[in-house]
Amino acid sequence: MAGAAGLSVRGVGHAYGPTTVLDGIDFDLEAGRTVALLGPSGCGKTTLLHLVAGLLACEQGSIENRFAASACVFQQPRLLPWETALDNVALGLKARGVAARQRRDQASRIATRLGLSGPDLDKFPYELSGGMQSRVALARALVIEPGLLLLDEPFAALDIGLRTELYALLAQRQAQHGTAVLMITHDLMEAVRLSHLVLVMQADPGRIVHRQVLDTEVTQRDDRWVHATTAELLQQAAVRTAFDLAP
Repeated sequence: MAGAAGLSVRGVGHAYGPTTVLDGIDFDLEAGRTVALLGPSGCGKTTLLHLVAGLLACEQGSIENRFAASACVFQQPRLLPWETALDNVALGLKARGVAARQRRDQASRIATRLGLSGPDLDKFPYELSGGMQSRVALARALVIEPGLLLLDEPFAALDIGLRTELYALLAQRQAQHGTAVLMITHDLMEAVRLSHLVLVMQADPGRIVHRQVLDTEVTQRDDRWVHATTAELLQQAAVRTAFDLAP
């Protein structure tokens, strides 16, 4: 539907000086859906995410972001070291001009849902574990209720238990609020577990070489399904070539 919330990427290319890092990128992302960008290092995934976020100017092609608000979560939490965890979570609300008491109440509620206790929220980033810092970063993004959430491997450094817990929290949030997610990952199983469309990219220049639509609802994907579907994805010739795997 014209004007409906969504993201449309058409013929996007990008270069750093004489080096072309992206060429001919096309995809769509609708509300409540997840697209995973999968590929080896250097294939332009992060550059593409930065273009969608508006952190880089689009040089070639077009990017139409029809979501009311977007938020980013990076692989490194990038918390403000002089602010408490709670004030880091509330940062986006402060930028919007939300009153101090209201933004702290909202930040506290979302942080609690992500497993951060009251004492944790009074700590500074250096006093938090890596997992807690990741929770703070995710809470900071979710508290502004973005229509589009951009994730650059935010779970990569987490242990499997915490990662699984955050997967469930993200899926719940997406189901309740219709949040769209564009995520970067090197982990095939993570892409299969969370996304509705997997875009496999190859480098030199960065381009999409395989598209895998996953129709099974995220809530219905048990470990058996994830393992079997990942194995099928790994049998695709373009995927094996992208990751320099033997034919």
